[in-house]
Amino acid sequence: MRTATACVVTTMLVFGSAAAASASQTAARSSGSDFCAVSKGVAQYLANVENQLRSSPSPTRTKAVWGAIMSAEPAMKSSAPASLKGDVNRVYVVATAINTDLKKANWSITGLLPYVTSLNAQMTKAKPSFNALDNYWRTTCKFKT
Repeated sequence: MRTATACVVTTMLVFGSAAAASASQTAARSSGSDFCAVSKGVAQYLANVENQLRSSPSPTRTKAVWGAIMSAEPAMKSSAPASLKGDVNRVYVVATAINTDLKKANWSITGLLPYVTSLNAQMTKAKPSFNALDNYWRTTCKFKT
């Protein structure tokens, strides 16, 4: 369970420190404000995942939250500034893999154990993209981290 939980907690890094900031956005600059607004919504969903992990995560709730994260993909990609489009794409490759593995695990966090090695490898490969998004959210969107 500990390894699966660590994997899912790691997924919160998919959107950098925004998960910790969830609702902490202050006056984003007009440039990129749409991306900041979309990112804030995704961060709130990720904060819900974090809250689930602190309690007993239910497969139904995990499915609903991940569905919302995945349904935000088009908005995230279309609103991303040109300088971040590649990073957003790379991050969503990882999010899609996590979503796929959660489906295989019937939305059970503990069911992710067989996929931990693969997911961690993908997370490591995409780490520079996570860092770029985190930096953008802290500096442009003014998410508090």
